[in-house]
Amino acid sequence: MFITAEVKNIGKAPSPQNLNVGLINALDTNGEIWGKGNGVWGNGIGLESVEPGETVTVTFPIYYLVNEPSYMEGKHTFDLKVNRGNWIEESDLKNNGYKKLLEITIPEGYCENHPG
Repeated sequence: MFITAEVKNIGKAPSPQNLNVGLINALDTNGEIWGKGNGVWGNGIGLESVEPGETVTVTFPIYYLVNEPSYMEGKHTFDLKVNRGNWIEESDLKNNGYKKLLEITIPEGYCENHPG
């Protein structure tokens, strides 16, 4: 599964480039592996510098859950957030998030059991 998101800098200064952390990320809101409401399933990607008024589009994968594949199917609310870890100093953090309910189905026969 892939997440595509638009990120717009509505501030007055360019955001610093930060490629080595999930500056924008999507986390399933069920579970608590990354803290209450920050689920067991998700991923993120770093961002290049974004100029004031500029919008960038990013796409990143949400990987297959090897340890619990049956968990993936069904309804999941994903919380997309920029700067969740407060890596960039900002004047307003309230406009950094978006939540979306997704229904995930795995086509019959798509996943096969393999020995070992």
